[in-house]
Amino acid sequence: VVEYRQKYMEMCTEQYSELYKPTKDCPYVTVETMLQYLVEDLVLWRQDEDWDDKFGDKIAEEIAESLWLTELHCIRALAVHFNVCTRNQAENVVALLNLHFMEENTFTDELFEVIEYWITDPTFGPTLAEIIGEVVLKAGVYIYEYLIESIAEYICPQQKTLVKYKKVRDILVFYLCAELGKSSVECDMFDIINCLVKLDGHESWAIVEDVFITGKYDHDIDGYTYAEYLEDLNLGLPDDVNALRKARHEPSQSDEYSQKFWKDYDECCLKLEKRHEENSADPSYRNMQRCKKEDANRMALQVYEFLQKYLEAGKSKRKGKCSGMSASMIEACKKCQEEERNGKVPVNKQSKDRKEKKSESTNSTKNPDTPVANGSKAPGPGKVPLNFKTYKIRECGFCGKLSTPELKFSKCASCLHVYYCSRGCQKQHWKAGHKNQCNKK
Repeated sequence: VVEYRQKYMEMCTEQYSELYKPTKDCPYVTVETMLQYLVEDLVLWRQDEDWDDKFGDKIAEEIAESLWLTELHCIRALAVHFNVCTRNQAENVVALLNLHFMEENTFTDELFEVIEYWITDPTFGPTLAEIIGEVVLKAGVYIYEYLIESIAEYICPQQKTLVKYKKVRDILVFYLCAELGKSSVECDMFDIINCLVKLDGHESWAIVEDVFITGKYDHDIDGYTYAEYLEDLNLGLPDDVNALRKARHEPSQSDEYSQKFWKDYDECCLKLEKRHEENSADPSYRNMQRCKKEDANRMALQVYEFLQKYLEAGKSKRKGKCSGMSASMIEACKKCQEEERNGKVPVNKQSKDRKEKKSESTNSTKNPDTPVANGSKAPGPGKVPLNFKTYKIRECGFCGKLSTPELKFSKCASCLHVYYCSRGCQKQHWKAGHKNQCNKK
């Protein structure tokens, strides 16, 4: 997959790099002006055409092939310098995939190649993940299945997060949790939860539990249960012993299918309880479950605080404060907020040590976060302090490895911006596209 995407980007770079260079007829062409033209062309084309009729009908696929040949060139030309786009431009491109296609087609395939290539870029990837998250919060109805699920399968194969993509994964999990906390309708719940499972998003535990207990999730539509969620993420039993029972919303008058469905649910609950009881004797299992619950509670509090600011700012089409969270969930978050202000929140030794180290580093030297390609700052949990007293932590521009006092990185001699852990990584990154982005000093 990586080799194919690498060849795709090499093809785009080879065939479309000339568009970004001034000519006699167009002496004032710059990368920025060309990107603006390409994005505007794609957005206008989407608005002018009846997309549902054009792509929804199988017969229309052949007609569409001839109609959007120009847009094919636009997408491939955009791929060359997509990481230089402004946030607004990148958001407009991502939003092009927020459409209900009856089946994947050439247009979606091309956009997938561009976005999924740049989401793995060590510098631009976290910013792109945040942009995707913003699209999700604004109106990401179909983007879960067509984009995020595909990204999840790539950066978390078999639900195991690849280390170099952890920052991207953390950002996507946060925004999906925020969407669950914001949404008060059940139409998109399965797609969101499915993406969280593929991303190994155990941090969503508290929020997903609230979704199932409050009955926002419609089992009749997707047939997915809270017990299956716990099993898929290898989670233990919730703190509330009655949570599994509360998440069981069987109608008073049910048919044969519904009766069988809830019977299977009860069997799954018994299986979970038995597995939890067998594993509870293992100290490492108990510690793992405790850490996962702490992560989930922390995520719920972060989402609550984020949604308070987000919804008050009026960025969402759906008004209301944390409209998707139950009253009990909001009350628990407020309680955690109050305890945090009073310094009563219990923390384990590991997290306490991390906080002490972080405070020491910030007191000794205050430096801004590393800017990404388009000038914004990559958000997300678990930021690494960039500076210590005697050395700076560098990130390899290709593999994402961090430097240590013993292992110092070398920088690109041309642009003086990108660092590498080895000569091999520098060669690979140069072939991967840095040679087209490198601005000589």
